[in-house]
Amino acid sequence: MHQIHTQVDIHAGASLVWTLLTDFSRYPDWNPTIRGVQGPLEAGSTIRVAERLVQPKPGKPPTVTQTTGTLDQIREPRRLSWSARLGFMLGSERRFRIENLPDGGVRFHQEERIGGLLAPLLWRRLVREREPAFERMNRALKSRAERAEARAPRTNG
Repeated sequence: MHQIHTQVDIHAGASLVWTLLTDFSRYPDWNPTIRGVQGPLEAGSTIRVAERLVQPKPGKPPTVTQTTGTLDQIREPRRLSWSARLGFMLGSERRFRIENLPDGGVRFHQEERIGGLLAPLLWRRLVREREPAFERMNRALKSRAERAEARAPRTNG
């Protein structure tokens, strides 16, 4: 198995970040990489994921790939993962994890594990495409969560 891992610190609560991450219908509003997820947010359900991994060149339409997978793990507000197989030659598992930080806020982890017969042959290309795409999504999630956190009403207590 090969693995890509990215992370970002977000100055917002885990529940808010989880809400943004699992509201698949709103992905087109903020997520530059995963343009849509169709299917129920239930472990074991089949989902369709539309991704734009490569930034389009000016004047060129973006390329969006469609993958069908299975939602493997949902542990609110900490973990979400799905997996997909392209025959027996290539498979992947995408994981998202939200970790509380000691001084407040969270660290958002995004990783993908890729395996199968084709993985070693495609590895460099996959890293070249996916790592920058994951970083774009991380920055967009951070921005959206921190803006929402700043707008949230404060309670005295």
